[in-house]
Amino acid sequence: MKTLPSHFVVFLHVKDNNVVGAINNLVIESMPLEAFESQLQSSYCGLVSSAEHEIDQNQVKVFPNPFESTLNISSNFAIDKIEVINSTGALMLSKNKIEAATFTLHLDELSSGVYFVRLSGIKGESLRKKIIKI
Repeated sequence: MKTLPSHFVVFLHVKDNNVVGAINNLVIESMPLEAFESQLQSSYCGLVSSAEHEIDQNQVKVFPNPFESTLNISSNFAIDKIEVINSTGALMLSKNKIEAATFTLHLDELSSGVYFVRLSGIKGESLRKKIIKI
């Protein structure tokens, strides 16, 4: 059984049920999603169990960015879940069952720095955007 390295880099792009990307030395030029999941599970102990549907960046607005304390999110689809993740990958905030196309996050408690906001739709689609708190 292989173990994950202490640090690893993941870049994946899923479109039309094909995957393009790389995980450390495992380069994926283009392969069917099912074949990728099978190869990844055998190489990395089931790190990924399912793929997410990509959302077009133009369907979501996150503003203002940079922000001081309040972050507004507006989308063309119903948002089910919002997560704020810090630059080391730690989950800082999670809001579930939103089921709305607009939402305001109050992030006074976060320190200044770079974060990522991850949005998940009710149909399983997801998107991640970089945000900066000043």
